[in-house]
Amino acid sequence: MALYVIGSALIVAGAAVVFAAKAIVRALGWEERFGYDAEIYTEAEEIAKYRKDKAVLYVKLVGMAAALPGVALMFAFA
Repeated sequence: MALYVIGSALIVAGAAVVFAAKAIVRALGWEERFGYDAEIYTEAEEIAKYRKDKAVLYVKLVGMAAALPGVALMFAFA
Protein backbone atom coordinates (compact mmCIF):
# COMPACT_ATOMS: atom_id res chain seq x y z
CA MET A 1 0.00 0.00 0.00
CA ALA A 2 2.83 2.38 0.80
CA LEU A 3 4.33 1.84 -2.66
CA TYR A 4 1.03 2.93 -4.23
CA VAL A 5 1.16 6.15 -2.23
CA ILE A 6 4.78 6.80 -3.17
CA GLY A 7 4.09 6.00 -6.82
CA SER A 8 1.05 8.24 -6.88
CA ALA A 9 2.99 11.08 -5.28
CA LEU A 10 5.75 10.78 -7.87
CA ILE A 11 3.24 10.77 -10.71
CA VAL A 12 1.42 13.81 -9.34
CA ALA A 13 4.67 15.71 -8.77
CA GLY A 14 5.92 14.93 -12.27
CA ALA A 15 2.59 15.87 -13.84
CA ALA A 16 2.56 19.14 -11.93
CA VAL A 17 6.01 20.02 -13.27
CA VAL A 18 4.94 19.14 -16.83
CA PHE A 19 1.76 21.20 -16.65
CA ALA A 20 3.50 24.19 -15.04
CA ALA A 21 6.53 24.13 -17.34
CA LYS A 22 5.85 27.49 -18.99
CA ALA A 23 5.30 29.18 -15.64
CA ILE A 24 8.48 27.62 -14.24
CA VAL A 25 10.55 28.80 -17.20
CA ARG A 26 9.05 32.29 -16.99
CA ALA A 27 9.56 32.55 -13.21
CA LEU A 28 13.16 31.37 -13.25
CA GLY A 29 14.15 33.18 -16.44
CA TRP A 30 15.61 30.11 -18.13
CA GLU A 31 15.10 31.44 -21.67
CA GLU A 32 18.51 33.09 -21.58
CA ARG A 33 20.32 29.91 -20.48
CA PHE A 34 19.81 28.12 -23.78
CA GLY A 35 21.82 29.21 -26.78
CA TYR A 36 21.23 29.12 -30.49
CA ASP A 37 24.06 28.43 -32.94
CA ALA A 38 22.85 30.18 -36.09
CA GLU A 39 21.96 33.58 -34.63
CA ILE A 40 23.22 35.40 -37.72
CA TYR A 41 20.64 33.84 -40.02
CA THR A 42 17.48 34.24 -37.95
CA GLU A 43 15.49 37.11 -36.53
CA ALA A 44 15.55 38.08 -32.88
CA GLU A 45 11.94 37.08 -32.20
CA GLU A 46 12.51 33.62 -33.70
CA ILE A 47 15.58 33.17 -31.52
CA ALA A 48 13.60 34.17 -28.42
CA LYS A 49 10.83 31.72 -29.33
CA TYR A 50 13.38 28.94 -29.93
CA ARG A 51 15.07 29.56 -26.58
CA LYS A 52 11.73 29.61 -24.75
CA ASP A 53 10.54 26.43 -26.46
CA LYS A 54 13.81 24.68 -25.71
CA ALA A 55 13.64 25.65 -22.03
CA VAL A 56 10.00 24.52 -21.75
CA LEU A 57 10.85 21.21 -23.40
CA TYR A 58 13.73 20.68 -20.97
CA VAL A 59 11.47 21.33 -17.96
CA LYS A 60 8.81 18.98 -19.34
CA LEU A 61 11.46 16.31 -19.85
CA VAL A 62 12.56 16.65 -16.23
CA GLY A 63 8.92 16.38 -15.11
CA MET A 64 8.41 13.22 -17.11
CA ALA A 65 11.64 11.79 -15.69
CA ALA A 66 10.27 12.50 -12.21
CA ALA A 67 6.96 10.76 -13.01
CA LEU A 68 8.51 7.68 -14.63
CA PRO A 69 9.56 5.93 -11.40
CA GLY A 70 6.04 6.43 -10.07
CA VAL A 71 4.56 4.78 -13.15
CA ALA A 72 7.03 1.91 -12.77
CA LEU A 73 6.03 1.46 -9.12
CA MET A 74 2.35 1.45 -9.98
CA PHE A 75 2.76 -1.18 -12.71
CA ALA A 76 5.32 -3.33 -10.90
CA PHE A 77 3.27 -3.78 -7.76
CA ALA A 78 -0.25 -3.75 -9.23
